[in-house]
Amino acid sequence: MTRLKILGKSWRLVRVPITRDKDDDAGLAFGKTNFQAGEIQISTVIRSPDQQLDTLIHEIVHVISTDLGLGLSESTVSALAAGLCGVILDNPRLFQAKAK
Repeated sequence: MTRLKILGKSWRLVRVPITRDKDDDAGLAFGKTNFQAGEIQISTVIRSPDQQLDTLIHEIVHVISTDLGLGLSESTVSALAAGLCGVILDNPRLFQAKAK
């Protein structure tokens, strides 16, 4: 389990076996956010590091959208996550440890 801060709040990041979201006809869920528990869950079925990163960013965008009252749609969250994931993957040195 890892901890991360989003907008000043502490969140637990856990890898769990997520199967199917009963309310989602699209099928497999790669990530879920439990606002009451302060937990972001990433599915253990994801093998690709790039997909894991995209899923984590997707869930982080959901947290930001909810906490700031942005009301972003699922398609907007997915598009933002994919775009941000691309920036991070294309510029790995940009996000290295802070300079001393």
